[in-house]
Amino acid sequence: MTKVSAQQTRVYLDEFDLSGDLNSSMLDVRNELANVTTFADKGPRRVEGNYDTTHQHTGFFDGATDGIDDAVFAALGSDSDHYLAQLFGGDDEGAVGYESVVRIERQPRVARVGEAVSLSFDAAGSNGTAHAAVLRNGSISGVGTGTGRDLGVTAAGQTVVVTARVIGGTFANLAFDIQQSNDDGSTDPYANVNGLAFTFSEPGVSRKTISVATEAWKRVRVRAFAGTSAQLLVTIGVLQGA
Repeated sequence: MTKVSAQQTRVYLDEFDLSGDLNSSMLDVRNELANVTTFADKGPRRVEGNYDTTHQHTGFFDGATDGIDDAVFAALGSDSDHYLAQLFGGDDEGAVGYESVVRIERQPRVARVGEAVSLSFDAAGSNGTAHAAVLRNGSISGVGTGTGRDLGVTAAGQTVVVTARVIGGTFANLAFDIQQSNDDGSTDPYANVNGLAFTFSEPGVSRKTISVATEAWKRVRVRAFAGTSAQLLVTIGVLQGA
């Protein structure tokens, strides 16, 4: 079994890459297991209900614009969901990780003599979590298609989650689609997946879901681009429990 160094871990909160500020990232998934043991039972009995996630991160304070303090503090009292990617095996294309919808729960900052100023934050799940793969991660400077990847078919009723982040760049328009094929375009040409078209005019994050069957191979096709370059990260996975 291949082991993975923790150094490869990458963490994104919305469109912000916090990997250069954090040195610890934890995802805790817990099932509801109601105790239904009766007098007549020999040993415990439980039934499984929903699940919940909590996320803990520790790292260092950075007060620069769009730094970790800026990104995390902006979420305080925002009454809105945020999109957290925890890519424990790295963020290379094909790597796997977890995409969660969260609310920021706490964010302590600590200064001690002889130590660097720290900033940590905890988050709690606000929607389902997807076991996701990195479909595209690179600098976009024009139209074109990314590498097709065999991510497996999904069945009707499963919820496919695509989270797209434009982390930075100089551009006025970036538009792309998620495409699918049965065999990497060998005999079945790639075609757009309905409901998974994205358009950005500035850095940001967008999350879309569909609940239809999809084919095994997927890729990103940039259909329009105006600008110099844009750093794009796209993950795709299936929502657990949907």
